[in-house]
Amino acid sequence: LLQFLYFIGLMDDYNVLWLLGSGGNGVVQAVERRSDGAQLAMKTLLFEDTDTANMAMKEGQLMAELSHAHVVRCLRAPFVTVRHMTQLHIVMNRYAGDLYH
Repeated sequence: LLQFLYFIGLMDDYNVLWLLGSGGNGVVQAVERRSDGAQLAMKTLLFEDTDTANMAMKEGQLMAELSHAHVVRCLRAPFVTVRHMTQLHIVMNRYAGDLYH
């Protein structure tokens, strides 16, 4: 997966710290923004079909516009297509703790 991040230049801005989780469409990694040391999360989703990618792109755009105390803030959501795979990289605030308790 890091090969995709290097390809679009995101790794110029972030250091990957560790894997937070993974699922059917991608991974979530703890990252540190190089410019100021901010501790963030980067969710990387991979899509093979255009319809699903377009739906995710709209969701990423909406997330970037949301601002609410009970919603994790999306800071950046770049999209890119590499080797027939569309990728959405959502950079968001990262919070410590267990969300289930």
